[in-house]
Amino acid sequence: MQDVELVEAVDDAGTRATTSPSERLRVAPDTPDALDTPEGPDDPDAPPTTHRTTPSPAARARLRRAVAVLVAVVLAVAATSSLVQSRRDAARLRALADVPGVMAPLSGPVTELWRTDGWPVAPPSEVGGLLVTVLATPSPGLEAVGIEPRTGEVVWRTTLRARAPEEVPAECVVPGAPWPADGAATDAADTAPGDRPVLVCVVADEVATATEGRNLDSFVHPVRSRLVVMDAVSGELLADDPVGSPAGVASAGTDLLLGTVDADGRPRVTRSDPRSGEVHWTFTSPEPVPADQFGLRRIALRSQDGVVVADAGPVWVLSADGEVLRALPGTVDPFDGHTTVVAGGRFLARTTLGSTDVTTELVEVATGRSQTVEGFVDGSVPDDRSLPDVVLVSPVQGGGLQAHDVGTGAPRWTLEGHDTSPPMILDERVVSIDGSRVESVDGVSGAVVWSTEVAGLAASAMVTDGEVVIVTTNSATDGTLVAVDLDDGRQVWSAPLDDQHYLFVHERRLFGYGSTGLIAIG
Repeated sequence: MQDVELVEAVDDAGTRATTSPSERLRVAPDTPDALDTPEGPDDPDAPPTTHRTTPSPAARARLRRAVAVLVAVVLAVAATSSLVQSRRDAARLRALADVPGVMAPLSGPVTELWRTDGWPVAPPSEVGGLLVTVLATPSPGLEAVGIEPRTGEVVWRTTLRARAPEEVPAECVVPGAPWPADGAATDAADTAPGDRPVLVCVVADEVATATEGRNLDSFVHPVRSRLVVMDAVSGELLADDPVGSPAGVASAGTDLLLGTVDADGRPRVTRSDPRSGEVHWTFTSPEPVPADQFGLRRIALRSQDGVVVADAGPVWVLSADGEVLRALPGTVDPFDGHTTVVAGGRFLARTTLGSTDVTTELVEVATGRSQTVEGFVDGSVPDDRSLPDVVLVSPVQGGGLQAHDVGTGAPRWTLEGHDTSPPMILDERVVSIDGSRVESVDGVSGAVVWSTEVAGLAASAMVTDGEVVIVTTNSATDGTLVAVDLDDGRQVWSAPLDDQHYLFVHERRLFGYGSTGLIAIG
């Protein structure tokens, strides 16, 4: 490449036609563009003159061709770069489609599509083109419903309980959802019943209240419960049987995980076909667990990242085949924290609530090695696993957000003053809320990438489609959704809603909890 200077020149066609190139370089010294010829000017004291040339038509043609080629090359490089970036962006969004908590791409402002007439007690699941969930309403009580996702029309409903104690919601799962798994269109009504997913719920029919003076005025617990199974496509009731109270359910692929406590106080976990009841494996604790201060033995199940966690005070980590991977001692206390799975199933986070502080024990499943951090371990949603060796901790005193190395437990970086709203991890960045600001932080160094002020930011979870992060703002009665660009923090769009909604994503759809119940947003 060469630097080219273009100068304006007079094209004297007559002179070009009758003079030689060497003669055309000589002009009278008294002209403005006099040339200092090899012979020199007649006046030796004359000021120096400027050498200028007038390009020939052939030279100008060659120059035009060179410029055209240069422009073509620049455009081709730009187009290639744009195409490569476009393909990278498309590949990134395809990869994010498999990350739990990332919704389908939005093209702009959204609006409320429909709302239910009751509060959901189970996350909606997509089955055969319907959204299946369970609603608690004053009347008729607790009912399972299948909802048309575009209009909100209730296609089927099945009453589970005529009365709905608000303090003890039912626990429900739909093993195998979403169905079909590939999202392909299917005529669910023509599918053989044995091939359809089912909705499984533990429904409490009777509850009791126990007083407890430590933190709460009262504690409500189930006394009598049923295990209800129904066709998730038609709502047909398939089974309704008593089950020990309390009980827990979870799903593992298309199978059902059921946790109960035997009469002798030993927790039991079974994995079975939810429709036929065929049991694949059973785990039973070798020793009974102690009762809590209310005389109850309880069990909670969590299935995540290929492991099953059964928490009955003591905790057992099971493989998908029912093999015991890790057993951890513990005490039974309904007020004392919880156990979650972090770092892609590599670690358990066991939170203990003290009288003045909160601590979390991180236990490596493979080795049993443990470490303790001060505060809550945040369950980042979504988390694309781009920071596999980092866990985020929210200290109790003074707020803030800390990144800890899961290998050593040492803090990597700390941000002061952040809220306890769950952050999200995408593309090696941590997006979180800091008071009235949404911030993106480099997950390796802790350096702030961008920080955006959002007026009236409400206490709501953040959601994302991989291109924007959406938060809720509030006024006296209404709210607004604000979309912030994930790359640079620009506010891209906003959309008013007639309520203040807590946002969440399920099956790549956007929902919100408002004052009247569940709404669908799109």
